[in-house]
Amino acid sequence: MDELEALQAAFQEMQAVVNDRLSERCCIDLLLRLQKEKMITLIYTTDGKEYVTPAHLRTEIQRELVRAGGRISVVDLQPILNVDLSHIEKHLSQVLKKDSSIHLVGTTLISNAYVDVCCEELQSTLEQAGKLSIGTLSTRFDLPPDFLLTAITARLGSLVHGRLYSPTAGAESFLYTETYLRRVRARVRGAFSALTRPISLLSVAQQQHMEEELFADELAALLCSGRLHGALQENRGANTIFLPQVFVHARDHYIDSFAAANSFVPYDHLRSQFQLSNPERTLSRRIPGGLPLSTCYATPALLDSLDAAVGAALTSATWLQISPILPSSLSDADIAQLLQHCAALNDAIQTTTQSLRKSGQSKRGEDAEQRAHELTMPPLLIEDEYLISGTLLRKVMEAVSQGVRTVIAQDPLLFQAAHQQLRHSLDAASSPHVESRSEKQAQRKKQRNKKKRGKAASREVANVFMRVFCCSVCGFCLDGFHLVCVGSSLLARALLLLSC
Repeated sequence: MDELEALQAAFQEMQAVVNDRLSERCCIDLLLRLQKEKMITLIYTTDGKEYVTPAHLRTEIQRELVRAGGRISVVDLQPILNVDLSHIEKHLSQVLKKDSSIHLVGTTLISNAYVDVCCEELQSTLEQAGKLSIGTLSTRFDLPPDFLLTAITARLGSLVHGRLYSPTAGAESFLYTETYLRRVRARVRGAFSALTRPISLLSVAQQQHMEEELFADELAALLCSGRLHGALQENRGANTIFLPQVFVHARDHYIDSFAAANSFVPYDHLRSQFQLSNPERTLSRRIPGGLPLSTCYATPALLDSLDAAVGAALTSATWLQISPILPSSLSDADIAQLLQHCAALNDAIQTTTQSLRKSGQSKRGEDAEQRAHELTMPPLLIEDEYLISGTLLRKVMEAVSQGVRTVIAQDPLLFQAAHQQLRHSLDAASSPHVESRSEKQAQRKKQRNKKKRGKAASREVANVFMRVFCCSVCGFCLDGFHLVCVGSSLLARALLLLSC
C-alpha cells in the first residue's frame, strides 16, 4: 500500500512539471505572425533585440520624467528608452493630450511638480528682494517668459504670494510683494503731497528710481481713493503731468477773476503759467456760453455788451466805432470773429436782405427813383472797425444825391474835376510802384504791407473826394451833423464803397 502511494505521488509530481518554454526562434515567428495579422503593434528597439508596445512606451516616458525630477529633454529620452526618436515624438503628443500636468516647452518636457518647485524657490527669493522681473526668473530657470508668466499667474495666492504687474505689450513684467507695494505707495504719497506746481510723472519716477508704469498706477489709486488731491493731465502720452489741487484752484480763480474784470481770458498766460495745452476746451467748460477766439476766449458778458451796442446803433439810425467798446488787447482776427457771431448784426443783415428781395419782386413796375427812395439799405461794416446803420446810409445817399444834382446844375466842370481826381487816386492806389531788380528784397517787404497800403490809399481817395465835394456843397448838414466834422471821413468811405 505504501508503494502504491509513493508511485501516485511521483506520478503527480511528474505531471506538475510542464515544459512550456518556447525557443527564441518560435517567439520571433509568433510575433511576426501576429504583426502580419495586425493583432498587435510593436516598436523595435534601436539594437533590434527587444520589442516594446506603444502603451508601454508612453508609460516609460512618464516614468522617466518623474525619475528626472519633472524636467527632461526629449533628446535625452532616446538613449534611455532605446527607441528611435521618431517613435518618442509620435507618442509624446498622446502623452500630453492624456496628461494635462505635463507640458512640452520647446524640446523639453516639464511637469507641474517641477513648476511648483520653481515657484517655491522664487517665492523665497521674492520675500527677500521685494520685487523680481520675469526676465530675471526666465534666465534663472531657463524657461520662456511667456510660459513662466502663465505658470506664476495660475499659482498666485497659493504658492506665489505677491502682485504680478504686466504693463503694455512688449514691456517687462514684474512680481512685487505687498510689503514692497506699500513702501512704493508711501513714497508716492510723500512725493506728491507737498507739490504746488505741475510736474511730470517721468521725472519723479526717475528721481525715486521706480518703474514709471507702477508709479503712475499707484498715483492713480491714491487719487481715486481721495488720499491725494489733484488730477492727471489728459492727452500727454508717456509724459503724463500731475496737477495738484491747489494749482487747479489757483488756475480756476485766475480764470474767474480775469474774466469778471475784463470779459475775456487770453490763451498765452494759461499755456505758459498754468500748463494748459488746450485752453479753449478748459475755458469752454469753465465759462459756458462764451466764444473761443484766435488769441483769447470771449465771455458771454462781452458778447452781450457788443450785441447791445450794435443793436442800439442799428435801431437809432447812427454809426458805431467798434474798437472803443471792446478790450484793447483783442487782435483784428478776434474782432472779426466777434462781429461774425454778433446776433444783432446778423439779424439786421438777414432782415434787410429779405426786405430787399420782397421789394424787388413787388415793385418792379414802379418808378426807379421812388424805389430807391423807399429802399431799405443793409448796415455797412468797414474794415471791422466802423458800423453804419442802413437808415443812416439811406439818408446820406439821398442827401448826397440831391447835393450832386445841385452841383452839376451849378457848375458841371467842378464836379468833373473832382471825379477825375478821384479816378487818378484810384489808379495810383491800384498800381503800386514796382522796384528795380536790385531792390527785390525791399519790394518783397513792401508787398507784405500791400493790404495796409490799399486801405490807406482808399482812405486818401475818400478824403480827396470829400474835400472836393464838401467845398462844392459848402455848409451842408444832415440832421444837425456836419459832414465835414468827425464823421466826414467815415461817411465818405461808406459812400465810396457804395458807389463801387
